[in-house]
Amino acid sequence: MRRVKKTLKWPVELAAFLDGGHVSGQHWVCITESWCGDAAQTLPFIAAMAERGEAALDIVLRDGENGLIEDFLSGGSRSIPKWIMADRDGHVLGDWGPRPAPLQQMVQANKSLGQPLTKQELAVQIQLWYARDRGRHFFGEAEALLRACTPPRQR
Repeated sequence: MRRVKKTLKWPVELAAFLDGGHVSGQHWVCITESWCGDAAQTLPFIAAMAERGEAALDIVLRDGENGLIEDFLSGGSRSIPKWIMADRDGHVLGDWGPRPAPLQQMVQANKSLGQPLTKQELAVQIQLWYARDRGRHFFGEAEALLRACTPPRQR
């Protein structure tokens, strides 16, 4: 996570959007667990965006007692990380997760194979994808979601 945060390069339009105060005062929650490899690749970006945009961010454990994940299932599963954006009053504006769309498609395609990669082999492929992508797809999806979740009066 430290390496990911250290190598963060802000997309110009996303940085301007966050600097413009569009998410200031929002309350974000990220449901995760310490063992989650996808969270290690995206949580540093979410935290950096919250800080830059002045949004509050809480980290909630998926397997904790709160049961929040049950309200934000991904295709019926408890996949993490799950990033939830809410307004100042707690109304959910949108959510994202568990991974960027192209990578999610790769994982889903692997499941449909007659002889899918083992969990370890798939983990290596996922790690390589993140290393090559360097946050590009995540930031693109995050910016689109944040713009869609920003009430018109704040744009």
